[in-house]
Amino acid sequence: MQFAIMPREDFGRTIVVSALLMTWIGHPCNYSGRCLSNALNSLNGQRPLVQHRPLRPLRPREIRMKRLIAMYAELSGMLSRLQSPFLLAVRLYWGWQFAQTGWGKMHDIAKITAFFTTLNIPFPAFNAHFVAGLEFFGGILLILGLGARLVSLLLAANMFVAYWTADREALGYFFSDPGKFYVADPFTFLFVSLIVLIFGAGFLSLDHLIAKRLKEQAR
Repeated sequence: MQFAIMPREDFGRTIVVSALLMTWIGHPCNYSGRCLSNALNSLNGQRPLVQHRPLRPLRPREIRMKRLIAMYAELSGMLSRLQSPFLLAVRLYWGWQFAQTGWGKMHDIAKITAFFTTLNIPFPAFNAHFVAGLEFFGGILLILGLGARLVSLLLAANMFVAYWTADREALGYFFSDPGKFYVADPFTFLFVSLIVLIFGAGFLSLDHLIAKRLKEQAR
């Protein structure tokens, strides 16, 4: 039986690499795997990849900063869990307000038509029925969280029209005197509509249940 004899140079290099590997395992550095790479590059006459510095203990100021960051991250996570309950409360309260307003208009449609006529709104009778139905059924859909973003878009547009036709003076004070803008009747309804339009209905809604079911069926 014949055995291959390793050249002395390769044998010596193998011994050195093995020793370096054991050293790297026993003494890890700041950059994973770079200690061994630097040692091999040095053995081959190449420049090291990274100049290493030994690990140093954190300073008290750095420790305090890390604790503050961790506390902020934990607080943000806790507050994020309140997003859906908050959106549910907004939808329940203001959806009910929209539904009540629409219900009142539906039962006094002649008065609403006459009011729209004084505002020079085209097709006052048609628009009176449309706005009454939008606010009533839109409020119910907000409560259920069904088609919330589409409903909120329509309600927001409705409130913009209300500002433009019935509270145009308050709309003109948007920059110069904001107090007169947000005390107008359409403000809170417009604000709530924009909240749901931007953030959605949240997890506690039919929209979320439907989207979840569709994702499960698509798998």
